[in-house]
Amino acid sequence: MCLPSVARRRNLPFMTRLTRSIQKRGETNEQAMAPPSVLTHYTDGGYQMTKYSVEQLTYTDATFAPETITAALRQQGQDVYLLETARYSYLGFTPALNMTYLDGELTIRDAAGQTTTQKVALKTYLEALLQQYQVERDADLPPFSGGLVGYFAYDYAKYQLTKPQPVANPLGLADAGLMLLTKVVAYDKQTQQVHLLRTIACGQENVAQQELKQLQQYLQQLQQQQVQLPRPQLKTPLTARFTQTAYEKLLQQTVAHIYRGDIFQMILSNPLRGQLLGDLLPVYQQMTAPYHFYFSQADFQIAAASPETLLRRTGQHLATFPLAGTRRRGHDAAEDLALQQELQQDTKEIAEHNMLVDLGRNDLGQVSAFGSVQVTAHMELKKFTKVMHLASTVESTAANGVTALDVLNAVFPAGTLSGAPKVSAMTLISQLEQQKRGAYGGCFGFIDFNGDADFAIGIRLAHKKGDTVTVHAGAGIVADSIPAHEYQECFNKSRAVVQALAAATKQAEVLAHVTTH
Repeated sequence: MCLPSVARRRNLPFMTRLTRSIQKRGETNEQAMAPPSVLTHYTDGGYQMTKYSVEQLTYTDATFAPETITAALRQQGQDVYLLETARYSYLGFTPALNMTYLDGELTIRDAAGQTTTQKVALKTYLEALLQQYQVERDADLPPFSGGLVGYFAYDYAKYQLTKPQPVANPLGLADAGLMLLTKVVAYDKQTQQVHLLRTIACGQENVAQQELKQLQQYLQQLQQQQVQLPRPQLKTPLTARFTQTAYEKLLQQTVAHIYRGDIFQMILSNPLRGQLLGDLLPVYQQMTAPYHFYFSQADFQIAAASPETLLRRTGQHLATFPLAGTRRRGHDAAEDLALQQELQQDTKEIAEHNMLVDLGRNDLGQVSAFGSVQVTAHMELKKFTKVMHLASTVESTAANGVTALDVLNAVFPAGTLSGAPKVSAMTLISQLEQQKRGAYGGCFGFIDFNGDADFAIGIRLAHKKGDTVTVHAGAGIVADSIPAHEYQECFNKSRAVVQALAAATKQAEVLAHVTTH
């Protein structure tokens, strides 16, 4: 069904109206200015309603292989994403817009290859863009049928929560990387149906169907090629940024702040870095998790297998899923049970988890109808391949007028990757770690043109900028943390990704010898 999108008034440029509305909220002209791509459908003559619909072509293919198609696209050098959930695999390429955001500047490459860079408030720009292509929710479509896909780095929070901190950015990591997709491939693993989806202006439905038939043929051609990317090669082993001695000194400073009452808890991370030649897709293919994400944009890639949902919005229903408290999996059933009982009885882990559940309630409360926030599951045990966690669920109903980006900003970054109180913990993280975290601790996922959203927390991931690959993890520091245990916790949480890297490269020694000094 076609739905009216943004109404545009005669003789008043959209950028001017956007600026005026933003200035009412105290932002500057420079922050409010929108790039030219937002103006695509501006016309003269009263209020014009541009309408959009989602056209669909569906077929059954039990042999459909998203990873094989992704490999073929990467062999061609295309930017691409592959997002896999328990039921659906979403694949996209040739985005309408390809966007990166760094230090307040948005760089946009359109489908024709034209690039523009401009100072802009990212949330303002993205909300105008999503509103421009707005469609009606359709329960018969897959959860994602078109919109924004990509990641918000941990460092994106500086635009919402904290004053910009003087941290180094030696790799040139962006604060966000996003693709605007008007064509989406969604594979339903349950029904083995392939859904080809096209968001298009009403009246162009026949054009959309022709495009989708061409897309079907192209996908079949790519799959028939059976491309396997060359095996990546680790030129230098992964090395921890902080030695055990250095990490424990930072931990002691963190605990001192806790005793002073500055914070209650904080995530202190320790990235592993090395030099990797080749693509991260073979690493991705070694990973398993509820959220499975591969993203390639210019010289930056992510391969992630996250167990933790940051945010899910379906209509007016909101949910966030705190995951805190960790043990490794046992070598056998008896040890696994012993570790499970140890975790469930650990007062430190329980206190940390409850603190983060409260933080999740407070975060959702900012954008929810009064009295609607509820903890619907508390400290349930979730077991994954390498680790087990304590998991809770916080749900609510969105307040009137709240957008997906409003909700994202309210819960971002996850308390499980920052600490509590959130702003104080993030300020201290900047002072102690002194480097951008990048995709680690941020989130990846989608915002649909219909306003729905689904984002996973950026953990259990590797990211690659140029030839530098990073595997990042951290430990939750509280007053009674044991330094050696927390240092080892970082390696425990990195283990699954390190093993995926070892399997993809066929190299036995991917982790440098750990030194204490």
